[in-house]
Amino acid sequence: MPAVLLITRDPAAEGLIHRSLGNLGYEVVTAPSAEAAIRSLSSVRVDAAVVDTTLGEDVDWLCERLRGADGALPVIFLASAASQWLPGSLPVHAGLDEVVIKPCSAQDVRQAVERALAASHGARPSVVLVGDLQLDRTTQELRGNGVQVQLTPTEFRLMEYLAQRQGAIASSEELLE
Repeated sequence: MPAVLLITRDPAAEGLIHRSLGNLGYEVVTAPSAEAAIRSLSSVRVDAAVVDTTLGEDVDWLCERLRGADGALPVIFLASAASQWLPGSLPVHAGLDEVVIKPCSAQDVRQAVERALAASHGARPSVVLVGDLQLDRTTQELRGNGVQVQLTPTEFRLMEYLAQRQGAIASSEELLE
């Protein structure tokens, strides 16, 4: 089942969404801040992110870091109707992301996650070809010359990032980011 990163400081929303998605078999990883969310990506691969825009942090910066090189990670924004983050001001990728206005139900969030995941599966192939090598997004394996190597989440993201850049030079600062 897919893994979803939930970024919120709202304990009620966290509990509601975590239970709702968890009961359906989703792996739900929670983070109370943008920095904690980015750190969690070093140990787990996620298929979607749910971002509570009431964090008061730079949502544009967070989404740029979450999406990475290929920009295909779907983001579900939880936005308060009274907040500054109304649908027109969010960094939404049309056809991939979703906006859910709070207050909302667990079913609203679950349906938005399912729609975003369905859209993302058509947005990027499961295997990236890099010369004679195959980088498999489904299994996080690197294959070539009859050899299969299981990559850690960090190794996989690094390989995927480099593959997307198609041989362009990347600085060490860029790679660390």
